[in-house]
Amino acid sequence: MEKPRTENVESGNSPSPSEILSFVLHQDNLMWNRLQTMGVVQIGALGAAYGLRPICWLSISVLVLAFVLTILFFFLIKRDELMRTKIENQLSQFSYHVPRVWYAPIKGREETWIITIGLLATDIIIGVAVGLRLIP
Repeated sequence: MEKPRTENVESGNSPSPSEILSFVLHQDNLMWNRLQTMGVVQIGALGAAYGLRPICWLSISVLVLAFVLTILFFFLIKRDELMRTKIENQLSQFSYHVPRVWYAPIKGREETWIITIGLLATDIIIGVAVGLRLIP
């Protein structure tokens, strides 16, 4: 097993730009992995809620659990975003930001809001439909 690098911490030196950029990319990967996990949790919950629709309280309980987990994942994603923004300020000498264009008008940070709100709205709509027995 490889020993983790700690020479910068031990010697008091600040990290190099490549180490900072590596950390930013790591945080970016974490954010997208958490967003994918949120989607998988939602898919499983919606499938379970549909399968359990004859038992109304259990179906709604699954959706409530998915709602809570989605909010927790969203807060983790926002924490990653804050950490990444703080570190990106140290990389002001690099200009790797891409301007918005007509075929890509939304940034990934904005997409997380849209995706999360959409998933939470789906939980609420399916929960109401199950509760009112609107799903055959």
